[in-house]
Amino acid sequence: MEKSSLELTRLKKRRQFLRATHNGKKFVASTMILQTVKQDEFEGVRLGFTVTKKMGNAVVRNRIRRRLKAVAQAVFSKQTTLGYDFVIVARKTAYDAPFDVLNKDLLYLMRLFKKSLEEKKDDAQKDEKTDA
Repeated sequence: MEKSSLELTRLKKRRQFLRATHNGKKFVASTMILQTVKQDEFEGVRLGFTVTKKMGNAVVRNRIRRRLKAVAQAVFSKQTTLGYDFVIVARKTAYDAPFDVLNKDLLYLMRLFKKSLEEKKDDAQKDEKTDA
């Protein structure tokens, strides 16, 4: 198995997760929630996973986390926006969902994220025109 060209850095500290939760944007799909926040000090992509105890015991949580990591590696190696932290929060349906449903949901969430970036850029351009 060959390694992808994009190296994903993991979020590991609680404050990094909380920053994404409190200061970022949230996008929701049936199997997962994507939280994003712009980062200042790091130019790559940082990725974190949250699977709560509500999902089940450690075996179940680790299975969900492994599945989400595999989907994230596939999606983020093809398309991503540098300079952002991403937190993927699992929902109960992620345990039973087929891999292509997980893949489709993450692609959908990434499209929503990129659309929000474009809208933000368009708003900034409109503000520039009205100021001038």
